[in-house]
Amino acid sequence: MLIEISYNRPNLSSCAEWNSNGTTVISQAASMFIDRNNIIYTTDWDKTYLLEWTNGGDSLPRTSSNSSIKIGEFFITTTGDAYVIGDGTINKVFKWTLVTNAIQNVAEFCSNFLRIYIFIASNDMIYYSLSFYNQVVAKSLNRNHSTMIALIAGVGIRGSESYMLHNPAGIFVTTNLDLFVADSSNHRIQFFRSGEINGETIADSLAPYNLRFPQTVVLDGNENIYIADSGNARIVVKTVNGFRCLFGCIADNGADSAETKGTLTFDTFGNIYFINSNGDRVQKYSLSSNICSKYSLSIVTTMDFLFLDFTNNTEMNRTSTIITSTSTNPVLIESRYTSKLTTNHPTYMKDCNNPIHYYESIQIQVFKQGNYKFFINSTVEIYVNLYKNDFKPDEPNFNHFIRLGEYCHVINQIKFIAFLQPTETYELIVATNSPDSMSSFYVTVNGPSQISSTRKSE
Repeated sequence: MLIEISYNRPNLSSCAEWNSNGTTVISQAASMFIDRNNIIYTTDWDKTYLLEWTNGGDSLPRTSSNSSIKIGEFFITTTGDAYVIGDGTINKVFKWTLVTNAIQNVAEFCSNFLRIYIFIASNDMIYYSLSFYNQVVAKSLNRNHSTMIALIAGVGIRGSESYMLHNPAGIFVTTNLDLFVADSSNHRIQFFRSGEINGETIADSLAPYNLRFPQTVVLDGNENIYIADSGNARIVVKTVNGFRCLFGCIADNGADSAETKGTLTFDTFGNIYFINSNGDRVQKYSLSSNICSKYSLSIVTTMDFLFLDFTNNTEMNRTSTIITSTSTNPVLIESRYTSKLTTNHPTYMKDCNNPIHYYESIQIQVFKQGNYKFFINSTVEIYVNLYKNDFKPDEPNFNHFIRLGEYCHVINQIKFIAFLQPTETYELIVATNSPDSMSSFYVTVNGPSQISSTRKSE
C-alpha cells in the first residue's frame, strides 16, 4: 500500500517569483523539515532537541528529546514518526515515535566519515544517500521485508560516469519512484529513472548551470527542479523554460548571497525555506507571483515483464531459457544459481580484524547488452561484490565494478542492477560477513538474455 507523502510539492509555474528579501523565522537550526500541516521541525545547534514550530515559527516550539539520539538529518512521516540519522562515530538510523518517545534502531553504517541523507518515498521505502559509499540504497519500512536492501544508484566507486556518484548529498524521489541526486563532488544533478542504473545529468558545472557542490535537490508539483547550489551560495531552478537563479545571484558570498547550508524545502503555499550556511537562522522567501502558465511534466514508463521460474535441487543451478514472445513488450529471462559456503571454500581477508571469510567466486557472462537485476539471498548476513575481470583475494579493492554490503550489519538479502556487456567477463563474489560462518545462498538474475554462471576454481 502506498503511503501518503508528508512533504510539500506546491503547484508552481515555471515563472513563479518570490520576494527578494528573505526574513528570519527561526534561529539556530542545524536541520529542518516542513510537513503538509506547515509544522516546521528543526534541531538546535547541539543536535539534542527536535523542535516543532507552528504558525511559521511565530509561536514557542514544542520540544522533544531522547538521550539515546544525537540528531543529524531527519525525515517526518504523516504518522508523526521521525526517522533520524544519529550523529555519532557509528551512524545509526532511528525510528523515533514522538508521541511516546520510543525509539527503534532501523539501520547502522560504520564509517565515521559518512554523511547520510534520507528520503521516505510513496512506495513505503526509505532511501539513504551514503556520501562515503558513493551510492544510494533503499530499504522497506515494512517489517515483513526489512531484510532486503536495494542498490538504487551508484556502484560504490567514486567517479563521474553515468552510473557513478561522488559524495552524493540530498536526494528526491518522485511518486513514479524516479530519483534525483545532488551529486555534490561531481558538481551535478543526476536523474535516475526507476529501475535504471545509468543516470542522466540534468545540471552540471558547465554553463549555463555552473553548479558547485550542490547539496539539495527538490521538485515542486509541476516538476520544476530547485537546487541548493551551496558552493556558489545561491538557489537556482530548472524549468521547461530553462535555468534561472532565484536567490544569491549577485554575489558569491556575503549579504547578497543565499548563504544556503543545503537544506531547502517548501511549505504548502509555495514559500521557500532554507537554513543559512552558519546554521544560525532559517530564512523564508515568500511567494509573490504564480501567474505564469503551469506545466505538468509527469514521467510515466510502463513495461510488461515475463518472469520464468526454474527449480533445481543440485548444488549449483545454471539454467537459463530464451523465450520468443509475440508481444511488443520486452521479455526478461530469469537465471538462477544456488550454492553453499562451507569450510571447503577459500577464504580472504576482508579486514584486519576479521581475516577469515569464506567466499565463492562465480564467473558471469551475458549474451546481450542491457540492465540485469540481481537478487542474492542467504541464510546469514552476506557480503557481495561484482568485479570486472578477475577478483584478487589479496587485493579485494582491485577491479571493483559494483560494491555492496560494506555496512556494520549486512543483511541477508541484496538487490542491485548492473549494466552488463557480452564483450566483458564479470566475477560475482559472495562472502560471509562474519568470519568462520557458513551459509546457503542463491542468486537470481533477470535480464534481456540468458546468463552463463560458472563457479571459478580457486
